[in-house]
Amino acid sequence: MRTWTWLGLLLVITSLTACQAPPVVGDATRGAELIKQPVIGSKPAPGCLTCHSLEPEVVLVGPSLAAIGRIAQEAAGEKTAADYLHDAITNPDNQISAGFEAGKMYQTYGDELTDQEIADLVAYLQTLK
Repeated sequence: MRTWTWLGLLLVITSLTACQAPPVVGDATRGAELIKQPVIGSKPAPGCLTCHSLEPEVVLVGPSLAAIGRIAQEAAGEKTAADYLHDAITNPDNQISAGFEAGKMYQTYGDELTDQEIADLVAYLQTLK
């Protein structure tokens, strides 16, 4: 009986693993277009350039994104730069840039953007060195 229990458990685990969706691959070209849109997402939400600049040292509401790919790589620690950027978009208060306050960035991009849109933005942001 014990053997059947273990075999059943193994079958369930194998089935659940097989059902997982493949990881979403970001497209930097689509991300470059998305970042320029004045509103994004399902609500819609304010676009990235409403609060961020792509010009070095130009600060609007949030920090410049001009070198965010390099900055993310340096700040990621044990994460990858892609994970750092994904977290900065979906959980913005987890990644606060020095000199900026928590709660300023729109908080629900993770709910309002698709996984593909987030992956595209991350792919584009990684190109900004």
